[in-house]
Amino acid sequence: MKRSIALLLVLLSMLSLGNNNFVYGAKVQILQAIPLTQVIDIDDRSYSEYFYALQEDGTIWIGSDHAPAIRGPQIKGAVKISGNLVLTAKGDVWTWSTNPADHPKRVPELSGIQDISAGPAFMALDNKDRVYVWGNVCYVSLMRPDLQDRQGPSCVNPSQASQADVDLANIPKVALEKVKAIRSSLQSLMVLMSDGKTVQWYGNTYIMDMGMHKVVSQAPVTDFTGFDTDVVGGGEVKMLPDKELVSALPNAQFNKLSVSYESFYSLYLKQDGTVWSKSDWVDGSLQQIQPLKNIAQAHAIALNSGTALDNNGIVWTWGNRSNMPYAGIPDKILSKVDAKPALRQLSLKINGKYIPSDPGPIQMNGVTFVPLRVLFESIGAKVNYVNDKIAVTYINQVLQIKVYDTNAVWNGENIKMNAAVTSYQGKTYVPVRFISEALGANVQWDAKDGCVVVQFAASNAH
Repeated sequence: MKRSIALLLVLLSMLSLGNNNFVYGAKVQILQAIPLTQVIDIDDRSYSEYFYALQEDGTIWIGSDHAPAIRGPQIKGAVKISGNLVLTAKGDVWTWSTNPADHPKRVPELSGIQDISAGPAFMALDNKDRVYVWGNVCYVSLMRPDLQDRQGPSCVNPSQASQADVDLANIPKVALEKVKAIRSSLQSLMVLMSDGKTVQWYGNTYIMDMGMHKVVSQAPVTDFTGFDTDVVGGGEVKMLPDKELVSALPNAQFNKLSVSYESFYSLYLKQDGTVWSKSDWVDGSLQQIQPLKNIAQAHAIALNSGTALDNNGIVWTWGNRSNMPYAGIPDKILSKVDAKPALRQLSLKINGKYIPSDPGPIQMNGVTFVPLRVLFESIGAKVNYVNDKIAVTYINQVLQIKVYDTNAVWNGENIKMNAAVTSYQGKTYVPVRFISEALGANVQWDAKDGCVVVQFAASNAH
């Protein structure tokens, strides 16, 4: 734990000292994100634009290659995440959409669940070896005789509703024995049995139909790999149904494997916690990903691109997930890549509620700023712009401010702010402590959570 805290402090100092910007000629130091830590599970796959990270307190973060992760919902008691499915320690399943205004929903028909998998369709495995399938099945029709109690498809147009809004009545189930794991992939649903056999429903995404399930692997299989229908068994990686041999574990020291789309990039997790990569697009040799150590999970995303979680709860990323050689030679072939800690946005909490904001709060030369509209509209204040002047009306109080100016007018009285209103990434930012306290609020900085906490008096809170 001491080592983890020390690493975090070093990373924070690097972020705050190394991010210099110029705002109207004044050199400033901006802190807009902190390392993503206290994570217990991550989910990433090579056909997704984002990765998902689940923290100890149930908070979900949605990240990408080029921007700090954004705070998602909090589901207390959560222990596993797969896409927008979450499993709790009690065996309940929750689903959520990427719309910040939506609240997580518990799937009421499911209990005693021990595994989940999210893809175009959702899957869940309960403690009686029953496999459930439901969700957005526009890719795969689930009207099959081997799925019991199915009245009709639950196909929802993604442009009209999210996966979280699907009618969950009459969830179909398949009775199997001694199920070890499940996987909902891009074109199929798979079940791994305890004896190593793999049962699969393979679908054609064009005719939107899926055939009867079949055993597609007689050889013992130990685990699913990182993408779609790849499985590993006996040191070999195959793409189901029974296609060409893709790769092989170099030796017994490597006990986990992740394969990116069409096997352009493979990651090997060694028993000592180090991560090694292999790609025939580079030179086919094994290369260690630095500075990864003590790693618990590793996901291959694209060529020279991946995500990892270490045993200290820190998320690491490297490469570019869009670097996919679908046809011909990829745009960027790098012979060596190093991983960096994933970052997450600073947060804003007003009256006990996290307020969505992208971009989020920033710290500039020690002063914390928040987006003007996010702050004021969340408390019901009215904001009017007249050229570069801004008038804020809150209850019976009026505040007048100007961009790049420390002077303000508060209920007709001239006052001076501790920092000027500024512009950042196209949005107007205000010094949160001065503005909020002028409106009668208490402001605190939660360094552990990386969060600005604003609490208005009960008589003023909206």
